[in-house]
Amino acid sequence: MTSSQYIIPITISVIGIALILSWVFWATPSLENDLEKFTQLDFYVGKSSTVDAIGDKMPDPTMIYSIYSQKTSPVNSTTVKVDASFNIYDSATEKKLWDSNSTNMVDKNTGKFIKPANTYFRFPQNTQKQDYLVYLYSGVDPQPFVFQGETTVESLTIYKFSCSLTSDLSDSYPQFQPKKILSDYTCNSWIEPTTGNEIYYDEHWTDYTVIDGKKIPVSVGNTHTAQYAEEIAIEETKEKIHLFEIYGKIIPSLLGIILASIVIAILVYQKQKQKITEARLKKEKDEKLTTIGLLYSRLAHDIRNPLAIIKNGISLLKYEVTDQKSQERFDMMDKAISAITHQISDVMDFVRSKPLVISENTVTSIISKSIKSLAIPDEVKINIEPSDIKIKCDSKQLEIVFNNLITNAMEAMNYQGTMTIKVKEVHGLVQIIVQDLGPGVPLDIMDKIFDPLFTTKQTGTGLGLVSCRSIVEQHGGKITVSNNPTTFTIIIPKSI
Repeated sequence: MTSSQYIIPITISVIGIALILSWVFWATPSLENDLEKFTQLDFYVGKSSTVDAIGDKMPDPTMIYSIYSQKTSPVNSTTVKVDASFNIYDSATEKKLWDSNSTNMVDKNTGKFIKPANTYFRFPQNTQKQDYLVYLYSGVDPQPFVFQGETTVESLTIYKFSCSLTSDLSDSYPQFQPKKILSDYTCNSWIEPTTGNEIYYDEHWTDYTVIDGKKIPVSVGNTHTAQYAEEIAIEETKEKIHLFEIYGKIIPSLLGIILASIVIAILVYQKQKQKITEARLKKEKDEKLTTIGLLYSRLAHDIRNPLAIIKNGISLLKYEVTDQKSQERFDMMDKAISAITHQISDVMDFVRSKPLVISENTVTSIISKSIKSLAIPDEVKINIEPSDIKIKCDSKQLEIVFNNLITNAMEAMNYQGTMTIKVKEVHGLVQIIVQDLGPGVPLDIMDKIFDPLFTTKQTGTGLGLVSCRSIVEQHGGKITVSNNPTTFTIIIPKSI
């Protein structure tokens, strides 16, 4: 595929990845932590006793239940308002024993109160094993929670926290004014860390005034999460965890699969389209080459016979006319005829398609026969490294390959210099290397030199290396070229 064909898949990939990242880092946190629509209702049961006057004997405890509700509403783009109410009722008479309401502002991005600072209005998602400031006791004082350990409730991992503080509740006891009423408060909170949901909560309080350095209790009590409320909290938490998995894992995975499917479909479509185009172009080229081949073969047949007569005539004239000037002209004519004959051989090697005649030969013997069939100038030295490696091949066809490679090497070196031919076995295959000291193959045409009719020579046919590749591939091998030095490498099996 060309670089331009990757533009559409890359563009779609970039857009798709941006969409997935937006979902993961923006949409998912917004959906998981949507404080603008947060509501919570907690139900507790327990016992409480309160005196009518300071100094009275503490009456028997009364069974109570309490309801703690929270509801948020948006204030602006970064802040939500939290309206909270805490009411205690006598379980027997339904009489309201305590009424506390508060309104606070919360940063919706952090989940912390604007005032007091660094205090969460509820445990955050992904709660850690650390200490926190969470909730406001009686709507005023932050509750300091200390991490106590870990447990499991119905397959949910639970972090256990405890709190302890002393708070001024004088405003909540107008009947005892001007006495100052303090509260010693302790609690335990069980938190599912992924969601930050509270599964269980218990609290104990002793409200008192101090007279002559002595604590005089005015109210004592305790409550804990009702069993059915705990069961509801567990089920809601499980559902929320499942929803988080959908947001954080399943949807991104589906988006990734859809994106990958689209990109793969486009790549496959473009690849198939390219194959169809290449097949059509190849068919057109093959048809043209077939037509050219037929024309070339007829011309080659018509030209070769007259050339043979001319060449024989020149050979006779060399014996009859012996002056040096005439001999030089005869040599020039002979070289020109040899060049034409070589071009005709290239054409015929390319046009002819015949089955291989297989026999076992040493590679060096085939190379030697090829060298003997060529006119090698004295200025050209060919070093063949000794080798006795045998292959089963069509020796005549491989001679054609070596003829072309050696001839090209001589032309590249301007018919002077040294070329080296090596034969060795690599991983069960035979490697044949033909190196010359010529200038090398320009990089901009290196991938074209095996194309039919491509040539940089004024007298070339563009069919010699094509024939080489065709013959090597018929033998189940491949041929490649590299520079520094110029090296043609043939990899061929020992037997086909």
